[in-house]
Amino acid sequence: GPPGTGKSLAHKCISGEMLLPMASLKMEEVMDQYVGNSEQYQLQAFKAAVAIGGFLAIDEIEQVIPANQSSSDGNGSGVERRLSGQIKTFLNDQDSLFIIAGANSIKDIHPAMVRSGRAKLMWAGWPDREAKDAAWRMYLRKHELGEDAARKLPKDDWWTPADIAACCSEAEIMQCSIRDASGSIVPTYQSRREDMEALMADAEAQGIQDSVTGKPFVHPRKQKKSSA
Repeated sequence: GPPGTGKSLAHKCISGEMLLPMASLKMEEVMDQYVGNSEQYQLQAFKAAVAIGGFLAIDEIEQVIPANQSSSDGNGSGVERRLSGQIKTFLNDQDSLFIIAGANSIKDIHPAMVRSGRAKLMWAGWPDREAKDAAWRMYLRKHELGEDAARKLPKDDWWTPADIAACCSEAEIMQCSIRDASGSIVPTYQSRREDMEALMADAEAQGIQDSVTGKPFVHPRKQKKSSA
């Protein structure tokens, strides 16, 4: 799903709901300028995750194992390819962890990661009205913006929870109304509309399950409006 919808937070929530520990893998914490170090750091991360047990959460897995691996990491060392091979071997051989990962792009996920029997893809898209109202309440309370602010919310079509959080933070810092603060917020959908439409088209074309409805994802504009 798109950035800012709470995919990384969902990892923690699932871990908490199931009362299982969670280790996380982030590529910025693995990559190193010296040859061999990145692979060693990733291997250490895998060993730590196995020792911890439970879940291994991977953020932006399309960066860990990109779909297009024709190029090296830029300096001819092939670090990216070696890391990809290492993680695919680990996922094939290990049977003690539940792997949960987030991605901002469907087409950039390596096919080997989502082949039948290995993985289940789910769509985590923009929140519905109920979810956005809950996010507004949470962040208004966090930034102590008061009940008046809740009655004067801005138009939030295609806003993510991250956009709502940023708006509330801006209102607190600038000591202005929520509506005034919303003028400085550029939602991901607005700034990257073509990319976001392509993302939804990919999800719909592949019949990826919607995490809210449990049914194949349908573009919001195609969904039937429920009657009053």
